[in-house]
Amino acid sequence: MPFVNSFTAEQLYSSPTTLRITDTSTGSDNNINNRLIFIRQANGQYLVPEGTTTDYIEWRSDDGNVIDIEVLNVDYALEIKVQWGISPSSNICTELSIDITTETGIKIETQ
Repeated sequence: MPFVNSFTAEQLYSSPTTLRITDTSTGSDNNINNRLIFIRQANGQYLVPEGTTTDYIEWRSDDGNVIDIEVLNVDYALEIKVQWGISPSSNICTELSIDITTETGIKIETQ
């Protein structure tokens, strides 16, 4: 079965500073061993965890199909893109996905 890329993204109600990305792709491609996540704010700035030096978050295939990312400190409108490929410099296919808005009804405490 050919590889068909897809994913979901959600803010966790139990941990409102966490964005959960789930790879829901079907099929397989033995060449794919890496995913990159790009989280872009409405103002064009990229949102990454503290200490990240790139505009993306690397998500290796052997890390599983779910990744929790601690990046939400206020409400955001976000565009989330995942790229599947061999390495950060070589993507095989791209899924430009979801525009989400984090929930204003969830209290997010900043430190």
